[in-house]
Amino acid sequence: MNARTMGWIGYDWFKLIVAIILLLLLLTLWLSGAGGAPATVAPAATTVPAPAVALSAPTLSAPATGTLLQPGKVTFSGSATPNSTVQITIDGKPAGTAKAGADGKWSFDATLDTPGDHQVLAQALDDKGAVAASASPLTFNVAAPAVALSAPTLSAPAAGTQLQPGKVTFSGSATPNSSVQVMIDGKPAGTAKAGADGKWSLDATLDTPGDHQVLAQALDDKGTIAAESAGQIINIGAPAVAIAAPTINAPDGPITSSPFTLSGTGTPGAQLEIIVDGQPAGTVTVGPDGTWSLPISLPDGEHAVSARAVDAAGKELAASSPITLTFGGAAAPVAGGATPVIGFPADGASLSTGEFTMTGTGAPGSDIEILDSDKVIGTVKVGADGTWSLPITPSGGTAAYSTRVAGSTDVAAKPIRVSFGAGQAAGCTSLAVNCDAWVTRKGGLSLRMRAGAGTGARILIKLPVGTQLTLLEGPTPANDRNWWRVRTVGGREGWVAGEELVLQPD
Repeated sequence: MNARTMGWIGYDWFKLIVAIILLLLLLTLWLSGAGGAPATVAPAATTVPAPAVALSAPTLSAPATGTLLQPGKVTFSGSATPNSTVQITIDGKPAGTAKAGADGKWSFDATLDTPGDHQVLAQALDDKGAVAASASPLTFNVAAPAVALSAPTLSAPAAGTQLQPGKVTFSGSATPNSSVQVMIDGKPAGTAKAGADGKWSLDATLDTPGDHQVLAQALDDKGTIAAESAGQIINIGAPAVAIAAPTINAPDGPITSSPFTLSGTGTPGAQLEIIVDGQPAGTVTVGPDGTWSLPISLPDGEHAVSARAVDAAGKELAASSPITLTFGGAAAPVAGGATPVIGFPADGASLSTGEFTMTGTGAPGSDIEILDSDKVIGTVKVGADGTWSLPITPSGGTAAYSTRVAGSTDVAAKPIRVSFGAGQAAGCTSLAVNCDAWVTRKGGLSLRMRAGAGTGARILIKLPVGTQLTLLEGPTPANDRNWWRVRTVGGREGWVAGEELVLQPD
């Protein structure tokens, strides 16, 4: 290959091609500027802002106003201008913001732990973060934190206690200020509120005798059982039996033997306490047949004796009228050793009005006095055969006849009561001035008439049981008794205890 050919092949064709392209571009630009009017440059585009949207006050629809909230997370929600920003303030302090959706709905989660009322406000913020509109504030209450309820205790009545039918008071302890429900035999008997000290009590009625299971339950604020005590058994006894006042059998005449067996009647099974001269002298249980007896030994002299029914705690339930027992004495001496007695009429007899002949027995040759109440109505000598008789003309509708040895002051035996027609005046339904009354035969042989009201007054006479009296004045309280001033058939006046008087002869 010659030198000319080698020069052509070694030429740098790349540079040449680039140079030609540049030349063509320059030529094109020159021709564009030279041909007519200069090119017009378009003005820069101007951006026009969209018109501002008017923000309305947002609403706060949940929770409902006044709702009691539990401590912790609370979701607030409502509506606002679509795509706007809603700020939530709680008690005047911003709690956070929420973005309303295209449908205007918004929600916000906040935490409320402090119990009590809280004021919540929803505000619309503009694009600069300024408040553009506000809703009216709403108030919500946050409850106190839930307290864990412990099982209540049931301390009274104690397990195994036997109770009388009727009202029973249950009590114990529980979580302070909590509600306690008492269950009896699986059924609610009622609820009680525990105090700030945790103590509670509830009255319930249990009338059915037998065993009953009782337990106490703690209820939460929804009334659901949160905890309960162990069950325990109480027993309801049979209904209490009405206890009648006991009686004492009064002996005829003084008591010469010691010990002396005191006896009487009462409610079967009742516990009696015998009182002598105001002091307990012994206890006894009334038998199934309604009778009781108790040996007692007393010093010589007169003694006031009564009986009272008591419960297990010693509380008095009913009491007898007191009687007087004379120990160590003897019946008034009678010639021949016989005590004068009345044979006719019999005790409790009812005779026609008019004269009748009373008969009886006594020591032959002795003189005896016949009394109506406290009035001596005749004196008679007992015949050699030991009998006597005396014509009697009744002076009233009733009489209490007795005998005694002439010159004695004590009757020989309990008087007999005889009726001759209606005794009590119509209209006297209780002891009252101008009414008639009789010394009750439930006492001893006699009743002391005193110079004044009270056991400290001087004794005037001893009135035989059954004595008829007219009430003149009273009642006057003294020594736990009501005293009446009275006049006897024999014309004596003095004071006696009204508790020993009855409106009709007994």
